[in-house]
Amino acid sequence: MFMEWKSLSREGLLLADSHSGVLKALLKDRRIPQCMVVVETMTERGLAPTREVMESLVRCCVRNSDSRHAYACMDVSMKHDFVFQKTTYQHAITLLLKRNEVDKAIELALALSSTGIGLGQSLCSALLKYAARRRRFDLIWELLVEAERSDFIKLDKFSCNQTLEKVAKCLSSSETLKFKARFEAVHAKSGIFLIDEKTYEVLIDVLAKAGELKQAEEIYREVLARGIKPTRDMFQSIIKACGKYRALDNAFELHEQMVLSGINPNAATFNALMNGCRLAGWSQAALSPFVNRFKCSTRFDIQRTGDVSRILQVIDMMWSSGIAPDVVSYSSLVDAYGRIGRVEDAFATVDDMIAHGVEPNIVTFTHLINAAVRAGKCVIAVLNLLAVRCAQLAIVMLNVLEHVSPC
Repeated sequence: MFMEWKSLSREGLLLADSHSGVLKALLKDRRIPQCMVVVETMTERGLAPTREVMESLVRCCVRNSDSRHAYACMDVSMKHDFVFQKTTYQHAITLLLKRNEVDKAIELALALSSTGIGLGQSLCSALLKYAARRRRFDLIWELLVEAERSDFIKLDKFSCNQTLEKVAKCLSSSETLKFKARFEAVHAKSGIFLIDEKTYEVLIDVLAKAGELKQAEEIYREVLARGIKPTRDMFQSIIKACGKYRALDNAFELHEQMVLSGINPNAATFNALMNGCRLAGWSQAALSPFVNRFKCSTRFDIQRTGDVSRILQVIDMMWSSGIAPDVVSYSSLVDAYGRIGRVEDAFATVDDMIAHGVEPNIVTFTHLINAAVRAGKCVIAVLNLLAVRCAQLAIVMLNVLEHVSPC
């Protein structure tokens, strides 16, 4: 039948009803490629297949997982202003998503929204999820713009939060804030509270790591304004960043707020504060609590270190909270001793570490070697001293530095 139709069609001897009859017969046998040839021929000649036949063809394509022809059928149908049942659109878009043709799926969804056809919240959220999975942030933006403009694209809170977290981890801080504002604008229409606690944690962490302290603190204030109790991770992200970028006043203020909110700081929090003091030039200030605790031989020079009250308060709180220094704390202390030229005390700190059951790591020994180099000591001699304390790790470092020239 198809070959006969092809021959007669070339001669222009068939009317619209004849084309439709052939199309129905081919569709009955599920000969989708031949059906598409008939549809394309009718379209070229200005003839329109019936809505019922086109909807049946779309459904047949979906059943056969033929996403390419399903999309082509939908495109032709929209050009002829055919309106199908909502389930037909849903099945077609779902098939496109399963085939990872996210751009076509979202293009179809946007076209349907512009004609007043809604797809349901679950399918719209699936579009968002698939686009985020493939990092098609341009498509996500288009979907959000349409969702803000139209009532036919509805996005649920859960998928929006997941997508915003993905955006924060993949894009710049400025782009992340633009997406955040767009998401909030979409949900402002319905009065739904959008961003949840976990997403706020991600946003603050990403902004803090990028050095955007002002934006991170603005997000933190937004958390407070919305009545959400800040989490330890929120505080800790900003405190670490404040220490890293030498904003110590902000770090200590956040620490106080953390305690007042009923959240107990952990070792990482105290280490972040110590690190901030060390980077800000207060390296010797970090040593005072350990002088008394571990009986190191250092004599503290107040005139040289300046105001040490804040770091002393932090360390005292660390001990009073029952938190013992870990390898990070000790390594920071070793580095601090090295920076002020007190190599013997740096070695004594390593001895204290081992005595208290804390195993030195490669960072600890690197700080020791740096301290020795600053003090003009022989690197090989330092490694020999390390071998006494931790033979296995020292041997590894000796192998790495086997080509170091003798002193």
